Amino acid sequence: MDYVVLDLEFNNMQGLYDNMSDYMSRENRNMRYLYPNEIIQIGAVKVSESFEVLDELNIFVKNSFYKNLNPAIAEMTGIDQGMIDSGRPYPEAVGELVEFGKDSIIITWGISDIYELIRNCHMHAMPITIVGKRYLDLQAYLGDLMGENKIPSLKNAMLAFGLGHDEDKFHDGLYDSICTAEVLREVVQKYGPLDGLKNCKILFTSESIYITNIKVKDIPDKEVTVDCPLCTSQVSYDLSMSNEHGKIRSMYHCQACR
Repeated sequence: MDYVVLDLEFNNMQGLYDNMSDYMSRENRNMRYLYPNEIIQIGAVKVSESFEVLDELNIFVKNSFYKNLNPAIAEMTGIDQGMIDSGRPYPEAVGELVEFGKDSIIITWGISDIYELIRNCHMHAMPITIVGKRYLDLQAYLGDLMGENKIPSLKNAMLAFGLGHDEDKFHDGLYDSICTAEVLREVVQKYGPLDGLKNCKILFTSESIYITNIKVKDIPDKEVTVDCPLCTSQVSYDLSMSNEHGKIRSMYHCQACR
């Protein structure tokens, strides 16, 4: 099965709260906490099981929720207003991603790209999109293998494996996906075949809910139950719930559907 390594870039209103009317409509401002990020770039690279590059995907996405591009995002990513104004509508862009990732193992560096694919489908009032067959968050996986207290950045993972990189190109969706594919190759060569792949059908039909102002530091998994969206069986946690800057994150699997 081929790997499709995915990286997304987002537009948001971080740091722009004083002049938000320049960037989004009054109606959308009321829904900002539901949709904190709008996808502006889909970058992906497809590699074979022997890590031969088979194909690349690079799509700029036309924004409709946020009117204008955050200047800080433009500086970080190198994406300008004209690139998203002439971009593809989200339903069309994500449809091409689905075809690109068909029957593949989807790899991301961190879980946030999956959250945003789910939320952006809600944002555009379209059916939930299922990308690929199996899924792995390579960042969390490598962190577990390395036994470190903190999850490694993509840059630090490249350095740890002695991989060359251009720091000025980080935060470009296609470049980051290529770098992540190089780290994936090194991980498999050093540690062996990937373990703990998730079922994409379950992953993408789960809810991605944005919760703010959480006061509790530790969230006991045994006190929070989640039912599988496909078969309604109770799921098992692979990654304990954690409160990161006011956001609750976790990963789980359904033994019945696995």
